[in-house]
Amino acid sequence: MPNPTVSAGFYRWTFRGSGFGARNVKISSLKGVVGLNPALSKFPGLAGVMFPMMAKMMALNPLTPRYLAGLAKSKSRVRQILSGTGSDLAEDQINLYQKLFSDKTHVKGTILMMSQWNLDRLLAQLNTVDTPCLLIASTRDRTVPCADVKATAERMRNTAYHELNGLGHLAHEEDPQKVAGLLSAFFKQKRAALSQTSA
Repeated sequence: MPNPTVSAGFYRWTFRGSGFGARNVKISSLKGVVGLNPALSKFPGLAGVMFPMMAKMMALNPLTPRYLAGLAKSKSRVRQILSGTGSDLAEDQINLYQKLFSDKTHVKGTILMMSQWNLDRLLAQLNTVDTPCLLIASTRDRTVPCADVKATAERMRNTAYHELNGLGHLAHEEDPQKVAGLLSAFFKQKRAALSQTSA
């Protein structure tokens, strides 16, 4: 199992670095970072300008979460959204996502996160990060292209890149054993390296 401290460090970096107080986080102090289909590049062209503006407008409207959660009553709509990620999920998984999408609190939190999405500070630090990292991309991901993840990995020091063939953005749902195997191998390698350094 991955070291909980290392895993927690990953979340501190990704979420805070994306607009939740990156100045309070020292990436170099983390022992390892894993990104599974990480969205670490800006939207190209006009979308890069319009997306943050639209998200902020949606967050200001108190009726937005209720409206979007209401759309999840249609299972075909939920199935269409999930299909758009490039992932092929089982029926019971789709049912769980439908329940999640119907939760107004979850929808509100997601909209709030999107409205505060800002990668500028994080992207400016990428080429200075010495922390061992593993960036994983899925070849069928329609949300975060492999090319974007690979380009990010190439900008970073001490970063390995791995592709999951035939899986989409929700790779951890489609083949949890494969993803868990990659994480376990990465953390095992980093723990071994730390042990040799401290010996």
